[in-house]
Amino acid sequence: MNIRTRAAQIRSRWLRTGFQCKLSLDELEPLFSVYAESPRGKLVIIDKTKAITLKNLLSLSADEYNIYKLDIKARNQATLLHTTLSRFNQPVLVSIDDIYQIIRDKVDIKKKYFILKNENSPVTIKNLILSPVTRTEYYLKLKKNADQKMIFWRKKGLELKFTLTQLTEQMESVGYRMISSKKGVPIRDRIRIIDNEESLTLNNIEILVSIDDESRVRLSV
Repeated sequence: MNIRTRAAQIRSRWLRTGFQCKLSLDELEPLFSVYAESPRGKLVIIDKTKAITLKNLLSLSADEYNIYKLDIKARNQATLLHTTLSRFNQPVLVSIDDIYQIIRDKVDIKKKYFILKNENSPVTIKNLILSPVTRTEYYLKLKKNADQKMIFWRKKGLELKFTLTQLTEQMESVGYRMISSKKGVPIRDRIRIIDNEESLTLNNIEILVSIDDESRVRLSV
């Protein structure tokens, strides 16, 4: 199939699917030359909400197209990750473009999330750490314990100033030891509030790490 025929077929497809395109085959044919390359390139529409014009088309080699796809993927991920930053309950002082710059070379990490270096400070580029989601079986068990405790607090009408992930990570950091509910102290007694008059933050929680030595750890974040 020659380039002109290919251009005619794709222009016809654009028109059938509702795109506006007034470009002639003489104008389109040079852009489709990448289809004759090996490996084959690609002609892409930059903004599919607008009419197809020369300025709204990109003629890319195979390598350029792969980079373009990664760029689109990174921007989509950046938009999604940016929406999750409100969970820190801190002012968000970074834009979607800032997040894009952070993750641009890490698109292939399928599951990732942000944590803060200092959870008491605003969300800035310097205060963000990008981490891959690599959860162990131990972490998942801790998360279940933390979730039960947070449900218990919410039923009492308490306002939590932290997320399930934040509490779970703190339990993991102090080496919280799981025990059978039939043998040990109920979870509501192992994770408790230090001062009921203060806000329920991670700094206002202490954990009985192990019932063997009765040692309690006050979270410090």
